[in-house]
Amino acid sequence: MNTSLSHLLTLTCIVGFAGACLASEAKPVPAKPTDGRPALLDGVKKILFLGDSLTDGSSYPDMVVNTLNKAYPGAGFEIINSGMCGDTTSNLVVRLQADVLDRDPDLVLLVIGTNDCMYDRPMADFRKNLAIVLDALKQRGIKVMIILPSHFTLSFFEDRFQRHLTAMKEIAAERQLPVADVHGAFLVAQQKGMKVIGPDGVHHGPDGFKVKAQAVLDALGVKEPMDTVTRPWPGLQLEWETSQPVPFIEATNNPTLTAATGWQPYDRAKAIATVPWHDADYPRRGAWMPFAVTPPPKKSMAFGRTHYLAKEAGSADLWVGGSAPLYVWFNGVAVWSADRPKGYHPAAVRIPVTLVPGTNTITVMANFMAFAGIKPAVRP
Repeated sequence: MNTSLSHLLTLTCIVGFAGACLASEAKPVPAKPTDGRPALLDGVKKILFLGDSLTDGSSYPDMVVNTLNKAYPGAGFEIINSGMCGDTTSNLVVRLQADVLDRDPDLVLLVIGTNDCMYDRPMADFRKNLAIVLDALKQRGIKVMIILPSHFTLSFFEDRFQRHLTAMKEIAAERQLPVADVHGAFLVAQQKGMKVIGPDGVHHGPDGFKVKAQAVLDALGVKEPMDTVTRPWPGLQLEWETSQPVPFIEATNNPTLTAATGWQPYDRAKAIATVPWHDADYPRRGAWMPFAVTPPPKKSMAFGRTHYLAKEAGSADLWVGGSAPLYVWFNGVAVWSADRPKGYHPAAVRIPVTLVPGTNTITVMANFMAFAGIKPAVRP
């Protein structure tokens, strides 16, 4: 394998049920809004962003939804990030029910194909998988916009990518779906000298999130100036404490709360000011990043804890996301763990928990970052 190809495959972690369990009644037709929004946004409140690592952890969903809420005050558009780094269309099919349909979105913005191209998956499978996803969304009455992904800077991949772009255009035309041409917008921006693609040739550079969000807003027909400020997601825990570092092997071989010592307040503002630009929106969004300010001398994990005050006992969903490995405890009981990322965003995993009146303690262990928040229980 040539060096450029090997390097790119190593660095790139880009975005995913089979055909059962899709039956459900279509959404009722809501009253037409009177705020002048484009037709595609009629009846829309929950917007789900589906894709690979160009969605997972990206700030473009925040920019789109924040701009929509600014353009249409009182609409209350909600953001659901359902990107997963490394995903192909096959992965989307596998997680379609849990990560898309069960979240009951009104509109899905779908951008996929980069990894299908990189891994040279059969085009027949690419088309078949997209059909499964789109058929399921149509059956549920969920609106869809197809987003043509940003380009590769390495011509070997970009040349091969043209067949995926053509397939997506053809599928969108056949199904009469709107299209946002992010691919074209990135090429134009790059010609203007904008830094839309990062050093690995795939992931977005400093200008990439803005160009992508603007292309989507243009396709939606929204003329409001873009709101590029990343804000904490509603319901996330923002006040954290951080333990002393724990050696990685020791921590992961025997994950137990007894290893957590030396708790100190976590300074989110300082984390925002310290981390590189490509990580800064994580703490802005509400992430706990234990080593953002002072990296440990060797590979380590750290515990983070935060407290949620409940007025009464009851069921709730604990929303979690972040890097891997990741371990989660609720009121001292281990409730979830993962050895690979499930999503670098707050809505990656929803864990059913039972609240007690008063203080409920959420504890996590990670080596890079984690999100946590309490939301009302939602069961499919």
